[in-house]
Amino acid sequence: MFFRKKKPVLEQYTNDLKTITKTIHKLENKLRRKRYFNDNLNLYILWYGSLVILLCQCLLYFYYHTTSFKINCLSIFISIIILYLLRLLLFKINEWSIKRYSLKLVSLKERHQLKINELKNETNFNMTNIIINRFSSGDSKAEDAIELIDDELKEKKLQLENLEKNLRLLESQKDKLSEDKWFDKVISTLAGGNDINNMFVPEVCKKCGCFNGVFKLANREVHWVCPDCKFENK
Repeated sequence: MFFRKKKPVLEQYTNDLKTITKTIHKLENKLRRKRYFNDNLNLYILWYGSLVILLCQCLLYFYYHTTSFKINCLSIFISIIILYLLRLLLFKINEWSIKRYSLKLVSLKERHQLKINELKNETNFNMTNIIINRFSSGDSKAEDAIELIDDELKEKKLQLENLEKNLRLLESQKDKLSEDKWFDKVISTLAGGNDINNMFVPEVCKKCGCFNGVFKLANREVHWVCPDCKFENK
């Protein structure tokens, strides 16, 4: 007994989605053309109808050699009625086609979404991300992306967007914060440390040991002469 070799899951879904997407694009193009025709139907009837009426008047004159006002008015009236009925018929036929194609398009999009959901369930979502991006419909690609991710990923996406906004706000305040930190660093360096209590150290005479109100920075040396014993401290 022979068994047909089963296609890999990704290849199978790729082929299915490719076929569905191709059909969707064809239907969208047909709908676009039919809607354009309906929107411009009055213009077509006006131009081509005028040519038809003129042609009918020429044929009437050529075959019957008549210039009767009543006959001419009657022929024009009949031509206008025929053109109106023709316009109504074309409009109804086109509307029926648009409705039929729209129903097919909705059905195909539902099938498209179902296939993608099946693909998510049967494979790793990260592996299928390329395929999902490839077969997401053009203008609604952002909406498709929202529909394809689950609630948890939606929440994470919103959190990331909020974080990005906060980062932009911090970016705008970056220069001011950097300037404040720079001044703090300068003051700290000049003071010899961050602890203000250790900034100044009392200096006593190295010979007589008397304190005469002289202070120095903790990391700096001073030269002074003791007023009691006249010793030069260095």
